[in-house]
Amino acid sequence: MAQPMSYFLFKLNLEIAHVSTFGRDEWVQQQYQKYLDNFHNTQKKREDKLNPPKNPLIVKKANNANGSR
Repeated sequence: MAQPMSYFLFKLNLEIAHVSTFGRDEWVQQQYQKYLDNFHNTQKKREDKLNPPKNPLIVKKANNANGSR
C-alpha cells in the first residue's frame, strides 16, 4: 500500500511549484489535510478494485426437469 507524502515534502513541493509558503502555515496545513483526504479516498477506491467483496453472489443451479445428468 502506498504511503502519503510527509507534510514537509508536501510543503517543499509547493515551494518547488513557486507557491510561497512563508507565513502561510495555516493555509499549508489546510491544503495538506485536503491532500490526505483525497489520498485516502483514492487508496480506498483502488483497494476496492483490487480486493472485491469476499462474499460473491451465489447462483443456484436450476433443477433439471427430466432428472437426467
